[in-house]
Amino acid sequence: MAETSIRRVLIFGKTGSGKSTLANMLVSGGLDEQRFAMGDSMQGVTNKCSTLSGSEYEVTDTVGLGEETDSERKDAKRMIIHFLKITRCSYHHIIFVKRAGRQDKLDTALWKIFLKTFKGDKKANFHEDAYRGMVLVLTGCPNPENWLDAEKGHLEENYKEVKKRFIGVDFPPISDDAEVEIHQSRRRSNHLMILKQSLDKLYHENGELAFEPRYSRLNDLELEQFAEKLLEQILKISRGVGIAVEFVLKVLFVVGASLLVNMGS
Repeated sequence: MAETSIRRVLIFGKTGSGKSTLANMLVSGGLDEQRFAMGDSMQGVTNKCSTLSGSEYEVTDTVGLGEETDSERKDAKRMIIHFLKITRCSYHHIIFVKRAGRQDKLDTALWKIFLKTFKGDKKANFHEDAYRGMVLVLTGCPNPENWLDAEKGHLEENYKEVKKRFIGVDFPPISDDAEVEIHQSRRRSNHLMILKQSLDKLYHENGELAFEPRYSRLNDLELEQFAEKLLEQILKISRGVGIAVEFVLKVLFVVGASLLVNMGS
């Protein structure tokens, strides 16, 4: 009997970046069964935590930092604590999802918050090689290889911490036109294979290591203190780019995925 291993993937990014589509592809292998609610606008559609299982994945979709719009400090802190508790686990891949296109202020702000949350200022929250687990997935890339090659300079400048670990994918929605859908379905399948192969390669390059957030070992009091510091950093970053903190909190949510891999295959 082949040995199996569980790989956990944490997906982070703004609403509308394609996180839920990515989660559906990982869980169901397609979009025919949309087990995670999806939306095209900046208005989030996830309003409660849920755990779903597929043949390979067990995915937990959480409200995390993102669906509530309370602007009071205590409510913002409560959301952050909820997020930290939900994600207290070890991860083999920490994915930041961004839609292919120009870099805007919100993308920059969320990336900084992502780094503050999982890496910290000077000491890594995971271990000294924490960034090795980070991956940037760009959605809406019809021709990933050419697009990534053309945008290489900008990506390396804006996301230097991921060390060129960029993956481009395109999961177009299901079309009502049968002929069009044949091509759309084929594209989704091909790009899902690209995503899985890329993550598999990184998994082995990283020595099959998992990265554990420092906050996963904090007690309740320490976790509350960490949340307070994180909120201060979010406020500082939000003000620096001229974006309201409640808007930043609104557009964030996290998807955690556990990938069951047959190591013998």
